[in-house]
Amino acid sequence: MKQLPKFRTELHDLLFESLPADFLEGDRLDTKKLAETLGYARYHIYRHLTENRLSPKLATKLIALSATFETKKGLLTPEILTKYILSL
Repeated sequence: MKQLPKFRTELHDLLFESLPADFLEGDRLDTKKLAETLGYARYHIYRHLTENRLSPKLATKLIALSATFETKKGLLTPEILTKYILSL
């Protein structure tokens, strides 16, 4: 498997491709905007990205957010995010 820089996990790349430009900052996700939009602290979003995992609650919020986009609408689905959900 290709080694990515710490901030560039598979989950980061998936979200980068699935979120509109409003949530991007150069070649990275805008974690501040994403955190504010989802109601989380920025470090919480960053931690999930670096660990390449999601909580079920965060996955649900990302799916709901994805459904509201005019461009790239519905690209985040339960089937796509399942492999990133934390095992409890």
